[in-house]
Amino acid sequence: MKRSRTAHSLNSGQAATKLVEQVRRSLGLPVGWAPRADLGETATSLQVWSPAELDDLFSRVGGQVALQQTGRTVAVTLTTPGLGATPVVVTTEWEPDAHPEHLRLPVLQVALVPTGGA
Repeated sequence: MKRSRTAHSLNSGQAATKLVEQVRRSLGLPVGWAPRADLGETATSLQVWSPAELDDLFSRVGGQVALQQTGRTVAVTLTTPGLGATPVVVTTEWEPDAHPEHLRLPVLQVALVPTGGA
């Protein structure tokens, strides 16, 4: 049994490393990128610094954008096409009063324009 646990741990670690590398490549992140556990990131749930950085990612990979008011700030979430069945969720915080210029960013425009029928 001890061997199977060790083999399972190795396989899980290798699978996690492989997923991080797949996400890094699909999002066009720099070599050596890894999720930051201290920020609560995982291979498929990450944070970026600003709406401008999220917009850059959106322009490369597309996806669906959602906004959620959280007091004076707005949580902006980009869900990118997944690797297989696993989507990648990237979030940032936006302060509309402090940075109204971000309204021009396509990533926010897409979230603000209603879609669908009546």
